[in-house]
Amino acid sequence: MVKTPIRLQPSSAGDAWRSCLQFTLLLLTWRI
Repeated sequence: MVKTPIRLQPSSAGDAWRSCLQFTLLLLTWRI
């Protein structure tokens, strides 16, 4: 049910990286 659209755009590369980090953090917080 979790869909992760991958955008290979150099302009929004930092934004995608930040979003990925936020998602990982959310997962870690949810697991604890």
